[in-house]
Amino acid sequence: MRPFPLPTFGTNLNNGTGWELGMPRYYFTVDMPDHTYDDPDGEPLPSDGAAKDYGRRVVRELKESDFESAGAVLRVRDESGLTIHSIPFWLP
Repeated sequence: MRPFPLPTFGTNLNNGTGWELGMPRYYFTVDMPDHTYDDPDGEPLPSDGAAKDYGRRVVRELKESDFESAGAVLRVRDESGLTIHSIPFWLP
């Protein structure tokens, strides 16, 4: 379970195993100055661009909530663990 809610994306197309068919999995980690919130489950998304858009939605929704985001950065990682996008919370 994630320590912060993530928005849902599209339709859940799975094969009964809980894994979506043909989509890579992306992980969204919030790095704070004094703590890191890992995303062990990830989200199946169709592309790096979709993962970046999803990450922007996560940042926007967290900023609109009571989440203390001072100095936070959302890292978007692909299945290999490579950071493909970093989205600072202080950007509009």
